[in-house]
Amino acid sequence: RLDRNDLAAQLDGILGHPPPHDLLERIFELSEGNPFFAEELLATVEGGEFDVPDTLRNLLLVRVERLSDDAQEVLRIAATARRRVPHHVVASISNLSDSDLIAALRAAVEHHILVPDSEGNSYAFRHALVQEAVYADLLPTEQARLHAAFADLLASHPELIADTGAAAAAELAFHYYAAHDLERALVASVDAGIAAESTFAFAEARVHFERALELWDRVPAAADIVPIDRVTVLQRAADAAAVSGHPRRAIALADEAEGLLHGADQIQAALLKERLGRYLWVIGDLDRSLAAYREAVRLVPETPPSPERARVL
Repeated sequence: RLDRNDLAAQLDGILGHPPPHDLLERIFELSEGNPFFAEELLATVEGGEFDVPDTLRNLLLVRVERLSDDAQEVLRIAATARRRVPHHVVASISNLSDSDLIAALRAAVEHHILVPDSEGNSYAFRHALVQEAVYADLLPTEQARLHAAFADLLASHPELIADTGAAAAAELAFHYYAAHDLERALVASVDAGIAAESTFAFAEARVHFERALELWDRVPAAADIVPIDRVTVLQRAADAAAVSGHPRRAIALADEAEGLLHGADQIQAALLKERLGRYLWVIGDLDRSLAAYREAVRLVPETPPSPERARVL
């Protein structure tokens, strides 16, 4: 396997110029330094995304297809997990007997597809591309079934899969969404965004809040099942975008939130204007920034004294 510097030299030789940093990192992550995989991935990159060619996918699956049905089922579960998967999670989802499960896992390890940790309590794919190939080979109904099983297990026992509350919330949101359980995915995405905020993971919080906004119109009872309203989700998404280095996206989200208010809550509108003023200041639009701040001050009454008045001032 090539290290990162050697892989950069390989890609430079193919492209005729140094590869962009993000492209290098993604190919290094997926290929894990295998020069053949790296060249095949580079040939399929479009818009920053990779479409693993069928020839490479079929090559990666040859070793998998030689295994027993039980071993292949275990690999499908591990591929759906996206990460290192604990033994007891595989056992809970597979419904295999202990002896059959051990035999299946042993075959996957002996064929150099899965790698156990030092204690033998969890497993991961030896190569990320094999994991992606196994997952891509699943039928859509198989994917949905396995993600639903992960979501049900995680909802009942979050400690089995994730080490922290924020990680568990993120995993739950991902699996509900992939299982096409849109109502639960919406609620879980909002919860995951709030949990990510609490750990200062603002880039992740933005992803979760924007996923919730994407789902909002697809869930008829959204306003009844989400603990915060859509304007608040937009506000939190805007703040997360701003703090994670995307002020223009923050402005767009704040503008959308303002359009939903329709003057219904003057104080909320003022605080939204105050945040918009900051986003505009960050991108250097000082005239619009000052106008937003002044509008925020106008909207909050001078008396009685209030934290909101202090903030807009």
